[in-house]
Amino acid sequence: MPGGDCLVRLTRRRDPDFPLALGDLEGVPPHLFWIGSRWPPPERSVAVVGSRAATDYGLEMAWRLSADLARAGVAVVSGMARGIDQAAHEGALAAGGVTFAVLAVSPGTAYPREAHDLHERILLHGAACSPFPHGVAPRPSLFLTRNRVVAGLSRGVIVVEAAAQSGARTTASWAKRWGRFVGAVPGDVTREGSLGTLALLRGGAVPIGDAGHVLHELEHAAVPLDPASRLLEAVKTRPQTVAALARHAGLSESEAVTHLVALELAGAIERRSGGRYARQREEAPR
Repeated sequence: MPGGDCLVRLTRRRDPDFPLALGDLEGVPPHLFWIGSRWPPPERSVAVVGSRAATDYGLEMAWRLSADLARAGVAVVSGMARGIDQAAHEGALAAGGVTFAVLAVSPGTAYPREAHDLHERILLHGAACSPFPHGVAPRPSLFLTRNRVVAGLSRGVIVVEAAAQSGARTTASWAKRWGRFVGAVPGDVTREGSLGTLALLRGGAVPIGDAGHVLHELEHAAVPLDPASRLLEAVKTRPQTVAALARHAGLSESEAVTHLVALELAGAIERRSGGRYARQREEAPR
C-alpha cells in the first residue's frame, strides 16, 4: 500500500473509528488524521519509546521487547523518531506484528525523511496517525502533543533509555497521569541516556527486562471487567455502534448484541438513532 496524503483519513471523537482509549483525555486533540491498513489501535497496545541517541544496548532491547510483544499479540506504538522509536517499530514488523506510528507531521509524510521505507512498511502492517494535517511543519510544541497521543493510545508506556529531560519521560508522565502503567528498562547509570530511566525507576516505574514483564503488567493493570461492564465503560463518553462496542469489549458482534439487549432492558443504556447505544439519559428533577 503506497503512502501519500491523498489517502489520509480524518476521524473525530464522535466517529466510531476514533480510538476508544483516547476518550476525553486531557490535552488530547478531539480528532486524528490516519493512514494505513489497520485502524484503530487495539486495546492491547503498548508504547515503546526512548532516546534518539540510543546505544547499541538500547536499540537491541527496544527491538527485542517489541518483537516479543508483537508475537504475543500486542500492538506496538511509538513515534518513528531515530533511535529507540525506530527500533521498536522494526522489532514489531520483524515479528510479523502490528505497529502504529504517531507523528508530529501529517501521517502521510515520512518523518524523519530517512524513515521513508519504515513508514511504508508501517502502513502495510498497521497505521500512522497524527493530530496534524498536511503542510504542518514540525516544531517542539507539536512533539509534546504527539507524546500525549502516544501515551493515550497505549495501555502502558515502556521507556528504553532516556536523558534526564526528554520527550520519553514526558510521554511516561502522561501515561502515569491517566492510570496507564509505566515501565523502564534499567541501563548503565554512568551514561546520560540512562538518567531518565533511572529517575522513572526511582519514581515507581516497573523494571522491565523482557516482554514477560510487560505482559504481566498488562494482565494486572486493572481488574478484569465482565462483558456487560466493558460495554458500559465503552459508552461512558459517547454513543457507540455495535461494531465499535464489540471491538472495545473483545466480543463478537452477536455476543455484544446479547449483552446490549440485557442492559437496555435493565435501563442502563438506550438505543439511539443510527443504531448507536448510549448511557440512559437521566430525567431532569421535578
